[in-house]
Amino acid sequence: MHSTTGTINSAVALNLSGIFSVDTTSGIIEVSNTKTAKIKATSTNGTLKFENIEAGEISVQATNATTVMDQVSGTINYQSKEGGLTATGISGSGSFHASGNGVIDLSFTNVKSDISAYSKNGTLTITLPSDLDFKFSALTREGTIDSSFADELTITDNTAIGDVGASPDITVELETRNGDIKVER
Repeated sequence: MHSTTGTINSAVALNLSGIFSVDTTSGIIEVSNTKTAKIKATSTNGTLKFENIEAGEISVQATNATTVMDQVSGTINYQSKEGGLTATGISGSGSFHASGNGVIDLSFTNVKSDISAYSKNGTLTITLPSDLDFKFSALTREGTIDSSFADELTITDNTAIGDVGASPDITVELETRNGDIKVER
């Protein structure tokens, strides 16, 4: 699917076996009710919206775009220069990287593997399942670190490290240069 400046709304349930590609320059692409092996999405200045998605892998490349996800299952690889990502109801894992001014707000219902997130100049807000056991590390140069499990961490200046729960086998690594980090279980 491609849109230069228009809007594409794919609300029809799709069950695909291969790669589903969507891209926009400055338009809006909305995809919902889709099951596929891989979604590859790109946007320069547009908006990408995903709802009720099940994919092995979800790859997003954004320049100055807004990305919104709701009820998404899979391994997410998010790369952005500017813009922001808001994702709720995530079941899976992923790598989230905003190399410029990017806010990343993630809410997981189920974590299946490691999570890493980086924002150069934006806030990282992460919500994890309350029963998740994980190895945690957070680093910020100029921001603050706030977590609902601070009593399980070793906190020094702009770092926080520790094991959360009895059997941590998942790793959660967070980093910002000039943004705050907020994590809740």
